[in-house]
Amino acid sequence: MGPATTRGLTRGVADYPAAAVDRLRGVDADERGLRVPLFGEPNEVAAIAADGAARAVGDVLGREPGTAPARSLVTLQRHDVRQAVQELSCPTLFVAGEHDAVAPPASVVAASDGVRNASLVRVPASHYGALDGEELDRTLRYELAFLDAEL
Repeated sequence: MGPATTRGLTRGVADYPAAAVDRLRGVDADERGLRVPLFGEPNEVAAIAADGAARAVGDVLGREPGTAPARSLVTLQRHDVRQAVQELSCPTLFVAGEHDAVAPPASVVAASDGVRNASLVRVPASHYGALDGEELDRTLRYELAFLDAEL
């Protein structure tokens, strides 16, 4: 666990009482407690910290991505989708970005191995690189072909 993760978890734990006090004060739910950016660089405190994440998402949205409650960092740290993925029974497409640091290709391949009716494609993209340009077009073609085959 790196320093940014430790700082984020500390801020997340501190957010629980801060949000509770704000709730008692009548502060709107969207404004309660401590906030962190949704996206940031690996050395920054953010809900999702990855190389180029904030820039890529901002480019797609045309604005800053926004913030999330700091306490969500605690939940994200404990989040494990393996059980839910194993329970999938419908046709499922897994897209593994060859340069993805957020969801490394090996973890996507491992997740797909445990799913009945799973299809797996690899794209030469980072996690957020597939949101724009040629990488987006390529990814969409795979997704549309999957939907055409399954629907």
